[in-house]
This record gives sequence, C-alpha cells and structure tokens, in this order.
Amino acid sequence: MKRKIFLYNQYLTEKLEISDEKIIHRLKNVLRLKPGEKIYFLNNFEEEAEYEVLDNKKWIFKRIDYHLRTLKPKRQINLLISLIRKEKFELILEKGTELGVYSFQPIITQRSSLKIKEIPERWLRIIGESLEVTNWQQTPEIKEIKTLKEVLDEDLENFYIAHKKGEKIDLNKLPQKINLLIGPEGGFSEEEEKILKEKGRFISLGEIDFRTETAVLIFLSLLNFS
Repeated sequence: MKRKIFLYNQYLTEKLEISDEKIIHRLKNVLRLKPGEKIYFLNNFEEEAEYEVLDNKKWIFKRIDYHLRTLKPKRQINLLISLIRKEKFELILEKGTELGVYSFQPIITQRSSLKIKEIPERWLRIIGESLEVTNWQQTPEIKEIKTLKEVLDEDLENFYIAHKKGEKIDLNKLPQKINLLIGPEGGFSEEEEKILKEKGRFISLGEIDFRTETAVLIFLSLLNFS
C-alpha cells in the first residue's frame, strides 16, 4: 500500500513545506522518512501527488508526480446521523468515508447521547486519514450540528429514514442522490417518528435489530457496492 498523508486546505505545489505539527509527528516518528524517500500527499481539492523528501528537518518536499482523483461512489449520499457515543460516532466517520459518503450531517435528537455543539477538529482529521486508504475524488463535508427540527425544516428531497418497521425495498432502486437518516440506538421518540413519517420514507433492513454504527455500514455497503 502507498504511504499517503492527507493535508487539509494545502495545495500540492511543486515544492511543498509541511508546518502542521501533527503531520510532522507522523513523518518523523511514525514513517521516519529520510531524504530521498518517497511519499504521497492528497488534499480536499481532489489533488494527489508523489513527493520526494528534500529536507527532513524543515520537512520540504519536491513533487515528482501529480494527478487529480476521479473515482466516484455509486451514489451521492448525505448521511444524517444522530449524535451517539463519541467512539462510535467517530467509527461512523471513518468507515463512512471509506464507503463513499458524500457528506455527514450530525443531528441532535431527543435520545442523542453525545452532547456537543461544534465540530471537533479531530473529526476532520479522521475523515482525512480515512481518505488516505481510498481513492475517492470527493472529501466528505461534515456539516454544522443541527437539531432534528432544523433539518426537517429544510424539506429534504429523496429523504429516507432507517427504521425496523419500514418498507423492505430494493436499495438498488433508490435515486442516485439521497438523504439517509439513521437514528440513535434507543430509536426516535414517538413525537419524532410522527413528524418523520410526514417528511420522508421509512426503509428497513429486516427484523433484526442493529446498533447504529452497524446499520450505517450495512446501508452504505448495499447502496454503494451492491
């Protein structure tokens, strides 16, 4: 596997200097790169390039190959996901990126177990590092945290809600662009379910109960790879 590192908001110029301390830590203490060795960098501008180390003190690199990423997933999925426990939500960001999510919309529901108001920088790093092992063109956007009511006020098109009692449908027949909502482990409240039924279409994987993160991985796998 190619050694890759994701850079947020840094263009891949012919001569590249790295100043981010966390990236430098990886270069120095994990990869232990020496002058003359090669590494790939990619960014959120669809760029990817191979570089040679010129200076492993100031971390200066020379570009030797360059291309734009072009691989796109089967569907453009906006994943609306209830805020659940931190480690499980971060697993969804990691694996969701690998499985081709187009954008993440964190949502506060009545039974959300993670209580935050702003997107942690760590979440951006998780998405970036997940792209290092894929070839997707798109860097998933992670949108600002909203309440369920705020999201529903947007009148989303092609809006589907994962629910045990939903319709068992052929996911291959769903549109190319979809909004998929997956709730917390305790499910939606009765009040939320009543509103959701008016706004979208409930779909199901069957009679088996799944944890939130497991349901996400199954739906994404079926939608993008079946």
